[in-house]
Amino acid sequence: MLNIQLKDAVILNVKTYFDHVDGCETCDYGSQYTTEIAVTYETKKGTDVKCFRQYQMYTYGINMPAILSFFHNQNLKEMTIEEFIIKFDEEVMNKT
Repeated sequence: MLNIQLKDAVILNVKTYFDHVDGCETCDYGSQYTTEIAVTYETKKGTDVKCFRQYQMYTYGINMPAILSFFHNQNLKEMTIEEFIIKFDEEVMNKT
C-alpha cells in the first residue's frame, strides 16, 4: 500500500498492466500495445479507482520510468484528486 497524501485524498495503490497483440510477422504492421494504469484512492466519500488506458502501434507509449518520474517530480500534497487525474493524464498518458 502506497499511502500518498493529496489535498483531499490518499492514493492507496497504483497498478500497471502492459499487453500486446502481434502484427505482421515481417514488418509488425497492425501490432497493438496496451498500457493500463489503475490508481486506487480514498476520499471522505470512500474508495474509488481511476483507470487510464493507452493503445499504441509498434511500441508501448508509457513506461515505468515515466510513471515514477511523474510521482517524483510533482508536489502531490498540494493537488486535489481531480487535479491529479488531469495532470497524470496530460503528463504521463498523453505525452507520447
